[in-house]
This record gives sequence, C-alpha cells and structure tokens, in this order.
Amino acid sequence: MRFEYTHEFAFPVEEIERLMTHPDIGKFMSTRMPATIIGVEAKERVQEGSLLKRKVHYRPQPLIKSVGPIKVDPRWMEWMEQSTFDLARHEGQFVNTPIIKRIADQMENRGTVKLIPTAKGCKRVLTGELKVKIFMLGAIAERIINSNAEKILKDEAALLSALAASKEL
Repeated sequence: MRFEYTHEFAFPVEEIERLMTHPDIGKFMSTRMPATIIGVEAKERVQEGSLLKRKVHYRPQPLIKSVGPIKVDPRWMEWMEQSTFDLARHEGQFVNTPIIKRIADQMENRGTVKLIPTAKGCKRVLTGELKVKIFMLGAIAERIINSNAEKILKDEAALLSALAASKEL
C-alpha cells in the first residue's frame, strides 16, 4: 500500500524542522499525545554535517485488538524508526521496523519526508509504502496500520504547531 500524508503549518520550514528533529520531541509526544502514543525513546542520534541520523523507538496506544482471528499483542505495533534527515535540503528517508522480529519479518514500511515552504509557512509531505506479508489478512492489516499512522501523524502535526506557537521547546 502506497501512502501520502500532508500537514500544513503556519510556521517556516526551519522552525518545524527544528522541532521535528529536536532531541526532546519524544518526551513531548509521550506526554501530549496520549490518544495515539504512549512512549517515544531516542536510541541514537548522530549529526554529520547537515545529515541527522536517528533511531527512535515508538510505542503507540494499543488500538488494534485483533486482525481477523489473530489476537494482537500491543508490542507487535511498536516500531523502531531509522531515519536520515538532510537539514540542508529539508528532507529525509525513514524505515520503520517492528521491534518484534516475527512481525518485522512480515512487514515493510519505508518512505520520505519533505518540508516545503508555502506562502503561509510550510507543509510536510510524507510518502512511502507499507507492506504486510500475511496471506489474506495483509491488506486488512495495512488499512488498520495506515489509519493509525494517519492519526499519529495528525496528532504530531498539531503538537508541532502548538510547540512552535508557544516557543516551549
């Protein structure tokens, strides 16, 4: 399944980029997005010139109880983001890998994120692909995961806007 999410911000690219990549953004996500995220933990952060490489562990709110006859352990939905963001170009690539190997073997999620200046501020465009390789249930799981990802990213965009307005971070 291909996806694209776009979020508009009334703030310049540099400010949204600063907040998105800030070392403490996970703490704000963990405490201010309780409907979608219960934990975000930075595991690695390395900046080499304009390239920022990160590994971040995400624990979403366990919204999926089952996929067909299969019960879903909340840990199955946790993932590790491995990303490289080019701060000079305001764009990056990411790979999200489930932390449970059995789930990771059945799922692929990767894409790009771009921050683009607009007349009113900027927009963030995330594009990519999600594949769940489970016979007959993969497409259902993809739709559920996509819907949840869309909610998480919408909440994150609202948080970024609130933080930019408040200058809290």
